[in-house]
Amino acid sequence: MDKILARINVIISWIEKNVIILSAFTITFLTFLGAINRYFFRLSLPWIQEVTIIFYMFLVFYGASNVESTNSHLRVTYFETKLINDPKISFFQSLYVEIVSLIILSMGVYFGIIMIITTTRKTTYLAIPYSIVLSVTFLFGFILYAFRLFSKIYFLIARKNNDKGLR
Repeated sequence: MDKILARINVIISWIEKNVIILSAFTITFLTFLGAINRYFFRLSLPWIQEVTIIFYMFLVFYGASNVESTNSHLRVTYFETKLINDPKISFFQSLYVEIVSLIILSMGVYFGIIMIITTTRKTTYLAIPYSIVLSVTFLFGFILYAFRLFSKIYFLIARKNNDKGLR
């Protein structure tokens, strides 16, 4: 199970990093293109804003999942630093935070699915259904994030069980 989760983790990391890089590049390019068109050619391309927003959603949701994998997100560490001397309490505190995060994220996935099912609108200029945009950005980003939390919980428990076996 460890090897399977580690392999899936590598694949997800590769997907996330490529999506993040592509999104950042596309946002920069489209913003530059829109500014050039507007100020030099006096031509406004309204679809650029829609595409930029879609790629920004990719950047946010896939980036959140990527940041979770490396623990490089902003977080409150007051209790972690106070409880660091007791490994048992530190373990339960970390497990509690990851489980609560997974529960909240699972609710986000559930309500995201409901939102995708009930949304009937389309983007203004490109007429892309919002259900597709939300599925690809919001839902997949949250599912990847949930997988990250699940694998962190699994490896946290597995490490605790390995530590017990060594003693």
